[in-house]
Amino acid sequence: MKKFVSILLTFVMIITVTSCANVKKPDWQEYLDLGQKYLLDGDYEQAIIEFNKVIEIEPKNVDAYLGLAEAYTYLGDYDKAIDALERGYSETEDERLSNSLNDVRELVSAQTEAVTTAEVSTVPETTTMSTTTTVPTTTTPPTTTVPTTTVPPTTTVPTTTPAPTTTTMPTTTASPTTTEVTTTEPKESKAEKLLNSAPLNPEFTDLDDLNNIIEEIFAEILADDMTTYEKVKACYDYLIENCHYLTDSEYDLFVEYLFAYGLSREGDAYVILKEHFGVCDNYSAAFAYMMRALGLDWDLTVIYRRGKRIKHRADIHIMCGVS
Repeated sequence: MKKFVSILLTFVMIITVTSCANVKKPDWQEYLDLGQKYLLDGDYEQAIIEFNKVIEIEPKNVDAYLGLAEAYTYLGDYDKAIDALERGYSETEDERLSNSLNDVRELVSAQTEAVTTAEVSTVPETTTMSTTTTVPTTTTPPTTTVPTTTVPPTTTVPTTTPAPTTTTMPTTTASPTTTEVTTTEPKESKAEKLLNSAPLNPEFTDLDDLNNIIEEIFAEILADDMTTYEKVKACYDYLIENCHYLTDSEYDLFVEYLFAYGLSREGDAYVILKEHFGVCDNYSAAFAYMMRALGLDWDLTVIYRRGKRIKHRADIHIMCGVS
């Protein structure tokens, strides 16, 4: 009997182990993995397809909603990103979705405010033309009547030539044309008022290479008679016109620079100002340190994906703004 029980227990254990070994991944896991892969590769359209497949199978999958919103955010379709997060939170009430929803809304608000304040409000020049024209008056000469003389047939009358009639034309001087020009000065925008009134306290970094290259750029693009707003815009234009987003062929050199400068923010700024390529970290860091060199209190803002702080560099987005 004991032997039978032992054999039975062994058989049950074998079945249990075998069953565990044959457990398959959930049907949605493969789609989720693909979605994450496409997301990291920058293929956001394909990532959206895969994350939607996950949600169709498992409507309460939090990671799928987060990935879907992230892909839409990178495509700049913030409305769909917000919709995905709202649907996900409605299904799961997961705090991560709520945090990410707040992050996206703050991003939209910040970008809207930046665009609004960056626009220069210019009132078009108004010109009032007042023209006075005097038409000269012409006087018609008077008509002269010569009297008729009847000569008797036996009398010879000498021919008399009447004196010419002289008519004096009055001289009329036309009044000069008067032009009145009313010019309205351009209205200063909110951004201009803010920047032009800000106290300046120039600060430089501990990285001499970065300080030197910023000074070289300033010497090229700035002038003493520029307002603070004009200097800020000149720095922005310089980055946009002279730098580009990192390509695959530049990646190895990019990584060398990062490690050469200890993965520091100063190193991020130096890379893009020196080599003219980089990612969001580099653009933001370069602009921030250029602003500090001008004397403005400018700082970096880190946006963390999925509503939490994570280590992977590809899972963060860096922005910068004035305090």
